[in-house]
Amino acid sequence: MTYKFKQTWTKEDYVAFATNHLLINFMKVQNFLLYFVSIGYLLITPLLTGKFNFFFIGIGLLVMMGFYVLYARHAAAKGYEKNQALLSISFVLNEEGLTYITSEGEMTEPWAQFYSVKETKDYFFMYFTAQKGFLLAKRDLTEPMKNFIVKMFDEHMTNKKRVKLLKK
Repeated sequence: MTYKFKQTWTKEDYVAFATNHLLINFMKVQNFLLYFVSIGYLLITPLLTGKFNFFFIGIGLLVMMGFYVLYARHAAAKGYEKNQALLSISFVLNEEGLTYITSEGEMTEPWAQFYSVKETKDYFFMYFTAQKGFLLAKRDLTEPMKNFIVKMFDEHMTNKKRVKLLKK
């Protein structure tokens, strides 16, 4: 079975990918534990010492992390404006893998070679490595195409821990 389609990513798509990428790196288990223990300690310090100095530092860090996520989304929106011409891509899906065709050339990625995949209501976030990937917006996919993608990842990806597909 072969499916061909073209996608032009919108600003919302680009920001969604950047936000997902940030959260994947930000919310790794070791990072989450570090944040939880460090900031948690700062927040409970008043209970232990009766002084609020470190409590306010903890609150400040939480606020700063929130602003960091908002800034990253803003920066992604600006990046979209600069790279808009490169965000129209043709795709070919088949049993071998996913081929994407841009103005710079053509690349085929076998299904088993994907590093990770995450499915949401609106997107498939696909990564070749921990730092390189792209998305497929579901709005341009037919139901058989979505099912085919899910089936290929389910059958071919060896590390099932890195496959997060929606339950049907």
